[in-house]
Amino acid sequence: MESVVPPANPKRCADVRASMPLKKKTVINRMANLKKKLKELTILCDTQGFLVCSCPSLGTQVWPEDPEALLSRIQQFKETRKRRVPRREPTGGL
Repeated sequence: MESVVPPANPKRCADVRASMPLKKKTVINRMANLKKKLKELTILCDTQGFLVCSCPSLGTQVWPEDPEALLSRIQQFKETRKRRVPRREPTGGL
């Protein structure tokens, strides 16, 4: 799964972004920032996380970009959801 976000080379980024429409540039920047924030959050909270976004202009974006790590985290999420005890609905009250 390839990322469409341009590489971190500032000169190349400027060239690539200069030729794109403004909306697409905005989506690319926001996607890069979202991936960065998620990475920082997983490090800060010492937890696992993943991101899957579908965008008409960029296609499917994922983090982590390593397919094996992504599938492992998705599987962990599914297992956690299966073990979760359903919430009880509140009964009446004040």
